[in-house]
Amino acid sequence: MNITTFAAIYIGSYEISMKIFELSAKRKIREVDYIRKRVELGKDAYAKGYIGYELAEELCSVLSEYTKIMAGYKVDAYKVCASAAIRDAKNELFILDQIKLRTKLDVEVLSNSEHRFISYKSVAARPEFNKISKRARRLSMSGAEVCRSRCSRKERRSRRSTFYLEPCVSMKNFPRSETLSYIMMI
Repeated sequence: MNITTFAAIYIGSYEISMKIFELSAKRKIREVDYIRKRVELGKDAYAKGYIGYELAEELCSVLSEYTKIMAGYKVDAYKVCASAAIRDAKNELFILDQIKLRTKLDVEVLSNSEHRFISYKSVAARPEFNKISKRARRLSMSGAEVCRSRCSRKERRSRRSTFYLEPCVSMKNFPRSETLSYIMMI
């Protein structure tokens, strides 16, 4: 049985996390370890517009520790992604260069849309997603019935789309509690 070890490192605004997985044909994906370290990059990036030297040092130090941990697990492949804190910093290129020089890690800075796409994809990959999506479909069907009874025929015709419920949802036509529960499901 061929098992591959993979590490995913995420450099967020307020923490740096690493998950190590075993990938195999038989057992699929199994999480082996999850490590987090709080480093508040967003504090500098959003307040000052750049990431200060002390935080850059701490970031590289944490990533160096992570590379040692990856070596201990004999990781076959890895991916390092960074979020808005690095993307929005004026010294983004300097920070990425420091990471590359000190840790030999290649960092991919995600755009806002890439970040959202990966987040949605990770939710859809969860085993409980089918149960959640069925419950959301039931809610949307019952919501469509509620909307059908509360919206005038003219209003429904002017708001047609492939997804029937959403165009009819408004605070005046749809009770607040039903609107909030619908939004929470999405």
